[in-house]
Amino acid sequence: MTPEYTNSLLDGELFFKRNEYFIELEKEKNDRVIGDRREGSWSRPLNTNNKKYFVRIKDEEKMYPINIKRGAVHKQYKDLKNVPICCFTLLSLKEDFDKVSDNTFKIKDDVIEQFKKEFEDRNVFIFQLLEIMSCIKDYCEKHKIPMKANKVTYYDEFSEIHPLSEKEFRDNPINTLFHKRSSYSSQKEYRIILPGNYEEDQTLKIDCLKEKNKAFTISNLESLTFLTTVDTI
Repeated sequence: MTPEYTNSLLDGELFFKRNEYFIELEKEKNDRVIGDRREGSWSRPLNTNNKKYFVRIKDEEKMYPINIKRGAVHKQYKDLKNVPICCFTLLSLKEDFDKVSDNTFKIKDDVIEQFKKEFEDRNVFIFQLLEIMSCIKDYCEKHKIPMKANKVTYYDEFSEIHPLSEKEFRDNPINTLFHKRSSYSSQKEYRIILPGNYEEDQTLKIDCLKEKNKAFTISNLESLTFLTTVDTI
């Protein structure tokens, strides 16, 4: 959580950036940590076996051969830029924690180091996923706000077919927002999106969030331990 939004979340305000922000962040500032110009796109690997590719310079007739070793074809619906997104990091007990003692765990050092690398200037809020999602879903249902949430799936655009079929992409393009290129996999992202054509970023004022959050710095994570039950492991 960036510092300017820390107090807002402590006050129960959940902020959603429109997808356009993430697309333009890479395009304009070459930010490939938060920014992603392929947000909401569907892709398939480019077949480079025994195929020749050519390019043509604008206003010229001549075609020029190019040597392509790997590539991907992308499709993207422009209206998805207006969909607001709220992003979390979802940690797995089995993959991202070390056992300290019976039922006590701490976040792995390499996970914390990755956080420092990618989110150095951010504050950290720790939630139990089922609790916070129950809180958010109840709010959205009460206020009749369409909402979708899911863990992000990562894939290699150059060697793997997109997790969605092309038909699934055509029928429900918004679901591409739950799939990202494998270069972003260290973010372990969980997303909430607000389907719709929004002209501005959105903020949801959810009072029950105030009871479930506390801010930490990333360096605080090194000293935190978490108590869990056997049923959770």
